[in-house]
Amino acid sequence: MSNSKRRKLGDENRTFNVEWELDFFFTAEKDKMMCLLCNTVLNTLKKANANKHYLTHKEHKYFALEGESRKAALQKLKNEKHHQQASFSAFVNQNSAAVAVTYKIAHILGKRGKPFSDIEIIKECIVEAVSMLDPRNVDKYKQLPLSRRTVTDRQHELAQNVTEQLHTIIQNEDVYFSIALDESTDKTDSAQVLYFIRAITKDFQCYEELLALGTLTGRTRGADIFENFKEVCNKLQLNVSNLVSVCTDGAPSMRGKKEGFVALLKKENLNLKKFISFHCILHRQNLRAKSTILQDTLDRNIAIVNYIRVNRMRHREFRQMLSLDEETYSVDLPYYCKVRWLSTGVLDCLIEEYTNRFSDFDEHTPAMKLAFEPHLIDISEAPAELQMELIDLGEDSIIKSLFNAKKDPIEIWKNAVEYPCLREHARRLLSCFGSTYCCETTFSLMSKIKTNLRTQITDAHLEDQLELCVTKLDPNVQLLSNQKQSQISH
Repeated sequence: MSNSKRRKLGDENRTFNVEWELDFFFTAEKDKMMCLLCNTVLNTLKKANANKHYLTHKEHKYFALEGESRKAALQKLKNEKHHQQASFSAFVNQNSAAVAVTYKIAHILGKRGKPFSDIEIIKECIVEAVSMLDPRNVDKYKQLPLSRRTVTDRQHELAQNVTEQLHTIIQNEDVYFSIALDESTDKTDSAQVLYFIRAITKDFQCYEELLALGTLTGRTRGADIFENFKEVCNKLQLNVSNLVSVCTDGAPSMRGKKEGFVALLKKENLNLKKFISFHCILHRQNLRAKSTILQDTLDRNIAIVNYIRVNRMRHREFRQMLSLDEETYSVDLPYYCKVRWLSTGVLDCLIEEYTNRFSDFDEHTPAMKLAFEPHLIDISEAPAELQMELIDLGEDSIIKSLFNAKKDPIEIWKNAVEYPCLREHARRLLSCFGSTYCCETTFSLMSKIKTNLRTQITDAHLEDQLELCVTKLDPNVQLLSNQKQSQISH
């Protein structure tokens, strides 16, 4: 059997001969050649192939031309081809830009929590503006694919892109993260659970994002919330072993000793190391407590009290009226004072209540000091594996000055590579949430998105808009627009 190799066209190094342009009306097309008379592309750069194809056009008006007439015809054909390619490229670029515009507008609407139908008003405004500023191109803007369905799909794709970016970040085994969650109801009384994640990467990049919006169709017990959380973890493939802390509100469904969410989480995941759990007492009602409406009510009551107390006769008459029912009203009407209640002998009760409520903080104080005030730690009380680094840190005047100046701990530890153990300890604690404030503010956003006029919005679309409202990550619009085929709206 012969050992000779089979001949390949690529090995022949054939090139296009410029003379073939005038002889056969062919032009080079990358590593092929194209007939200018019929736009047929031949894969093999051979004169015989070009001639054979050219002879099939004997009836063409340019076939019999010679001399300058033939050169002029060749130039005309080449110009037409160039114009055709330029027009096609412009069309493709224009459509690509139009698709990118729809993503940009959908992103803006999503960030503002606006209804999908607002896109129709925006398109009308664009067309009206262009008709006055650039009337020649108004038809192009009328063809922008802007419709309610389009913006709905675009926002879903944008939210998915953000979720994919977050998923890429938290999938790394070196990432520590914490969860903040809270449960509330929307305008249709559906129970919604917000899950926020705070992640710290190995190079101390911090990400605080909405992880998911969970909907509870039945009861809202700790077991129900825990099952919903497990679904979220499975969907996003969360590595729960890197979970550092969970921050919840003080509801029994969250903090119950046996059937609360935190208790079930600890019971299910016995391999969690140094797991931290605490609850926050911040609620939207507390954020509302100092509104101008309540202040007006308080001012009115203060004015009434002052009106009674400032006149002795009115005061005596008021006390006489109170004496008619001593069982109900046994005290006089006091002047308003912000610190009066503290001066009535109940300060000890306040201290006791405060101590009981925040007792779980004391348990984590030593660990927190190692992360935020390592230069003030008693080395003898620190863990053995950290003592040598604490001694070195105590001699480091630069890092001590940074901590004394209350600089950002993330930036300090990001550059403190000479203390790897302390740095790793700090990275875990810096991933903790300080409160459920992010959940409370997002519930306020949810109330603005799902209003009485938008009760039909689905949970999936609600999650998409909340994602775009709160995310600090930028969706990759260029990638999405390249993947999307342009469609003209009807």
